Amino acid sequence: MLVELCHSSFSKFLNSPDRKVRQTAFHEFYKQFDAHKNTIAATLDASVQRDVYYAKARGYKSAIECALFPDNVPMSVYDNLIKSVHKNLPALYRFYDLRKRKMKLKEIHHYDTYVPILADLQKRTSWDDAVKIQQAAMFVLVRNGLKAALTPYREVLQQLQAHKLPDRPWPASAAVYHPARLAPDAKPAKR
Repeated sequence: MLVELCHSSFSKFLNSPDRKVRQTAFHEFYKQFDAHKNTIAATLDASVQRDVYYAKARGYKSAIECALFPDNVPMSVYDNLIKSVHKNLPALYRFYDLRKRKMKLKEIHHYDTYVPILADLQKRTSWDDAVKIQQAAMFVLVRNGLKAALTPYREVLQQLQAHKLPDRPWPASAAVYHPARLAPDAKPAKR
């Protein structure tokens, strides 16, 4: 039996309890990227060179600083994030070791990291339960005096009640999708 492997079915295959299915899906999916690796690498290189050029032309110390400026994120936040990730890598390695042992694998691969290791805990939520969960979230907002935040929840609830699957957790009009940004050619403040 042939099954179409596409972006939307890829995650379903990676969650398969059958390792051969996961392995085949992973390698077949990424084979397409491998076929274009030189083009992808050249595109990435050009993008990095562009970012470096604009950062220098606009007076930033680095391309990272330039990228963080429109959102008013200090370099210290970025640096602390990187330090925190590095500091906590041992916990991630322990998790992968636990996963490897639980799945009884000699070695673990990227395609093994998606499948639930506790298959008996898989839970499916019915449509009616999703509506109840959305209503409960709205109740908590009202109880905590946050009525102004109800609009996006209400719009999603209306879609769920009409048996329409929301394409995002928030409506397209929600502020989360439209943050205030400075013009891209803005100059950094004097240091």
